[in-house]
Amino acid sequence: MSMNVQSATSFFLAGLHDDATRKEIQTSRFWPIIVAAINQVKDPDDSLVVGPIERFTLTKSLKSVDLVTRAGLRVCAVYRDDEDPDGCIAFGGINEPHRLGSSWSCMNVAVASKNVKYIVRKIKYQDSDPYYAIHNRWRDTKQFLSYQLNCMMERAVRSNGVMPENINIPGYAATALVKAYMGEINKIDIPQHIVTQIETQYREYVNKKEKAKDCVSNLRQMLNNDKWVMLSDMDGAVIVGAISKRNLQAALDSYELSGEIPDHNKFTYIDAIVPFKRYPSFDAIEDDIRRDIEMQLTMLKIHTNSDKPPLLTANDTERGHRVYADIGVMVSSDYSRSPVVVVDKTV
Repeated sequence: MSMNVQSATSFFLAGLHDDATRKEIQTSRFWPIIVAAINQVKDPDDSLVVGPIERFTLTKSLKSVDLVTRAGLRVCAVYRDDEDPDGCIAFGGINEPHRLGSSWSCMNVAVASKNVKYIVRKIKYQDSDPYYAIHNRWRDTKQFLSYQLNCMMERAVRSNGVMPENINIPGYAATALVKAYMGEINKIDIPQHIVTQIETQYREYVNKKEKAKDCVSNLRQMLNNDKWVMLSDMDGAVIVGAISKRNLQAALDSYELSGEIPDHNKFTYIDAIVPFKRYPSFDAIEDDIRRDIEMQLTMLKIHTNSDKPPLLTANDTERGHRVYADIGVMVSSDYSRSPVVVVDKTV
């Protein structure tokens, strides 16, 4: 596909690259591969665009180019591991959109060749590894934030109270109950050790039910506000957007009815009311949004009695999914991955 430099500026993540860098990318051997990959995504609400780049240390020539969503989540990358201008180029999907570090460290190579036209043909061929790398990673990346919210909600209910399952009693006790129900024996004829066992199981059932009821009540209060969702450390950058409380509350409704939090593959947790956007730093976020998030993070710092900075990074958070229901904060973090932070939206 031929394209002049000016007509392709929409292929770049807004505000990330200057004109000189865009021209450098568009005149590189990477460009036909980038265009072929971008043209594979036919999403009416989003598109694949050129994101962050990496350069060789000595020559400063292009080493890798990430392809990302309009919000800045990594999907796939074009990469070369040496500075030979005619050397091998690799293309593949990024394992996790919030994985930190160089493309080569978190990329599954789908195709590699010195022949750019060969890579382009493989990307366009519908039964090839590069084709699936784009489409599978696009699907998973688009579901990424919904998956994170799914995990946080699971954590919230599992750590505070689980809907009780059926009462489990031994077969002989169940037999005695059936006989009493059918009139074969009187209730008073059920042996005392069976009665004691049934009463114990029922008390445990009621206790779990009450605990789960309290859990749902607390979570409803926590989810009574719309939420800011932030990936707080994308190699220095941040991604921020806001979601409605509606879908989170609907997930809780489903939990009350079924005892299960809905799976993100069948339920959409993300109902964006402020579109997700990549910022080069936390300080670059609009003042009112930044102050709102900062206030919530400061509350988290105080609540956890932490000596770490209120802005969470990959190096200063505990691993796993954590829920602080009384201050309306949820956090998901893991080693070498950008933490996902969910806080109340008050502006």
